[in-house]
Amino acid sequence: MPKDVKQAVRDDTLPDGTFIPQGSLVAYLPHAMGRLETLWGPDADDFKPSRFLSEKYSPFKFIAFNAGPRTCLGQQLALVEASIVLSLLYRNYRVTVVPGQHITSLESLTLPMRSGIRAVISRR
Repeated sequence: MPKDVKQAVRDDTLPDGTFIPQGSLVAYLPHAMGRLETLWGPDADDFKPSRFLSEKYSPFKFIAFNAGPRTCLGQQLALVEASIVLSLLYRNYRVTVVPGQHITSLESLTLPMRSGIRAVISRR
C-alpha cells in the first residue's frame, strides 16, 4: 500500500495531541485515510464527489496532494482538468460499471488497477 513518510525537523504536535519529537519519522497511508469512517463518516467507502462540494474540506483530511508548505504544485491544474473532463463525460454519457468484478489495485504510488475496471458507456 502506498505510504508517505515525513521526518520532524523540530518537535511538533499532531492535531490529535500526539507529540512528535524532532527527528522522528511519521508515516501515513493516504489510500487508507480516504476510507476511514472516523474522517468521512459511515459512508466512507461510497464514491461521493459531492462531499467535496458541500463542505470546506481540509487538505490534511484529503491528503492526496499533501498539505501545508509541501502542497503539490500541480494540484489546482489537476483539479480543474479533472472537473472539466468529468463534467463533459458525464454530461454526454452514462457510465455503468460491469457488476461482479473483483477490483483490486497494484502496489504502487498511483494505485493503478490490476485488471482495469470494465464499464459500459452509453450516450445519454
